[in-house]
Amino acid sequence: MKAWSAIAILILAAALLSGCGQVDDGGAKARAAEMRVLSQQSFRQAGGNCDDADECARKEAGFAFAKRAALTDPDDCAHKGDDAFVDGCEQYGYAIDAAVKAARKGL
Repeated sequence: MKAWSAIAILILAAALLSGCGQVDDGGAKARAAEMRVLSQQSFRQAGGNCDDADECARKEAGFAFAKRAALTDPDDCAHKGDDAFVDGCEQYGYAIDAAVKAARKGL
């Protein structure tokens, strides 16, 4: 009887673990790849723009914050600082969103 219990537990464990191997829809790989690219870029290199040195510094600071915090959703930037800081932070998230959408579009 103990052998049947052990077999039943192994079958149940295998069934539970099989659900862990979900197929990537391209989003996770694209997100990771874009984060690697962005880790080497500034706000401006990632497509952001600004008008004056003070605004650029605040946007660069927001972008750097998003990189350090690994914020992949632009909505996670709300209320993190002034408007320019939030714009810089959001630029990081928008770049990741665009890469994920492009990867999924190709599927």
